[in-house]
Amino acid sequence: MVKYLLVRFLVLVVISSLLSCGGSSGDSGEIGTGGLVEGAPLVLSVDPLANDSAVRADAAILTNFDQVMNAGTADSFVVLGSQSGKLTGSFTGGGTTTLGFDSYNRFKAGEEIDVILTGSLSSAEGRSLGLPVVYRFRTETLSGPGRFV
Repeated sequence: MVKYLLVRFLVLVVISSLLSCGGSSGDSGEIGTGGLVEGAPLVLSVDPLANDSAVRADAAILTNFDQVMNAGTADSFVVLGSQSGKLTGSFTGGGTTTLGFDSYNRFKAGEEIDVILTGSLSSAEGRSLGLPVVYRFRTETLSGPGRFV
């Protein structure tokens, strides 16, 4: 629990630093890089969109870059669930401009999902992302009968 709280705190610190460095937390799907490093890969868009509040529980996470990228790893493309902790899954798209993550388990209903693209993510030319990119979305909630006994 302490490790989870520490990770959540660090995520908030990174989000705060990204916003103060010119990163974006808007819902347009354009994330930015939190401060451009010369020649660093640029995130063009993400799916699901940042701050989306009704993402399917089985959705894959896709990130489009302006450069051909090396494959993501559990250390460079980190996905954290507010109820699940660090999620494991398969990484796709190495050698293309679109990297993907597909969780081995479905997201929980109403769960906040944090996506962290760390500085160790790199292009096929060996250029690192530089500063991390962090964004969050929430999964859809399920409907029920709404009856109380």
